[in-house]
Amino acid sequence: MYNKVFISHAKEDSVSAEELYDFLKSSGYNPWLDKKDISVGQKWESEIMSALKKADFIILLLSKTSVAKRGYVQKEFRLALEYCEEKLDSDIFIIPCKIDNCEIPGKLSIFQWVEIADTDSFKKILSALNLQRKKYEDYDNGTNVAEKGIVINGVKWATCNVDKPGIFADKPEDTGMLYQWNCKTGWPAILDWESLIAPIRDRIEVPGWYTSILTSDTWEKANDPSPAGWRLPTFDEIEKLLDTEKVSNEWTISNGKKGIIFSVHKKSIQFSIYQLIIFSKP
Repeated sequence: MYNKVFISHAKEDSVSAEELYDFLKSSGYNPWLDKKDISVGQKWESEIMSALKKADFIILLLSKTSVAKRGYVQKEFRLALEYCEEKLDSDIFIIPCKIDNCEIPGKLSIFQWVEIADTDSFKKILSALNLQRKKYEDYDNGTNVAEKGIVINGVKWATCNVDKPGIFADKPEDTGMLYQWNCKTGWPAILDWESLIAPIRDRIEVPGWYTSILTSDTWEKANDPSPAGWRLPTFDEIEKLLDTEKVSNEWTISNGKKGIIFSVHKKSIQFSIYQLIIFSKP
């Protein structure tokens, strides 16, 4: 698990690519190289796209040829950067490797690169892969699946609603509790909008429930009902989740509960319809 490595290169650099492929193969990884893994008769473009999406790591072999060459290798560079947006800032996903004294493209310059000519370059690559692989495995061995979260469009979201203050609901489709803006008191989810809005509309006095119009733009940290290590999303983060150019969403019903599935590439989360109320300002 977490051993799939996509090797992106220009065909002129195939010798270096094959050397790296053989090294990774002998080190217990599952590298992917077009010359090695596309069979005769297969549609090469769809095979490359599939391998890129499935990759746990992407190694970009950079040379004066590849960085200046128009065509598919540039598309691979762009897709690698796009898929990297799903990762945490601390994750190792893209590893640029310089084959010669080429200029690193601007968008790739944020990543620490390695010189293939260095005698220990392959060991450095393996060390980086092993480090991130262990992080993934340690993460998977955690006991609380709900708290693992999924990164969508650069933001890490919990996979379950907040139930009682400081506690996640058991399953993604569980409604959890409702929270007013800047209020830590949780309320049982009410199944009809009329019952939910009545206290505010009719100024009904309910202990702990605000009946006046809330004007604060800040949810104070002391009133945040999120479990330890989590916080409520900002409006900018919610807008990222709703960015349909990068994130798809669709209504669904799971175990009788209506909600929205947000997904990007291989990852998805489901929000109960009521969670949208939790994150909205009345």
